[in-house]
Amino acid sequence: MQKLFCLLLCLGLGRPAFSQQGRAWALDAQTQRITFEGTCLVAGASQSELAARTRSWAGARRPATKPLVVAAAPETGVAVLTGTEEMLYPTPTQLVRVPLHYTLTLTLEAGSYHYRATDFVVETAGSPAPVYVPAETFLAQVPAAAGPNYPYLVRTAFEEATAQLLGSLQAQLTPAPTQPLQAD
Repeated sequence: MQKLFCLLLCLGLGRPAFSQQGRAWALDAQTQRITFEGTCLVAGASQSELAARTRSWAGARRPATKPLVVAAAPETGVAVLTGTEEMLYPTPTQLVRVPLHYTLTLTLEAGSYHYRATDFVVETAGSPAPVYVPAETFLAQVPAAAGPNYPYLVRTAFEEATAQLLGSLQAQLTPAPTQPLQAD
């Protein structure tokens, strides 16, 4: 039995498998596009305060060459932001940086906000102009020819880029509570 276990380890069957399909992301029922959404509570924050935090976050996020586009309807509390996040993934010979475009819709209310990130598009190098590929297509067509872990690495890069985007949004709109000073 011990020899069989060692043989399986040598064959690579004992290591964690990297799925070619990767994680199944939530898809919008109508558009079939990857969608991240959630509602966050922000105790004591007014709608106007959340709108100011959104503007501050948008101003800090935008690269100088690609400004974040904000379409806001203050009367409804809805802000639609279109921007770019950098996605970095390894190939067999180099690290590749590609722009990941997205649409982020925020619904701001007193004490809470709802976010919906969707319409992810990967901008790849093309000749003579860049090629824009929906993230769902890009992630499904990652070639395994570059190595058995390559699809896993690209999907992980997408997850990291979206986590960075949503993490920075939540950090700006939902600041950590301040701790009162303790007397000694």
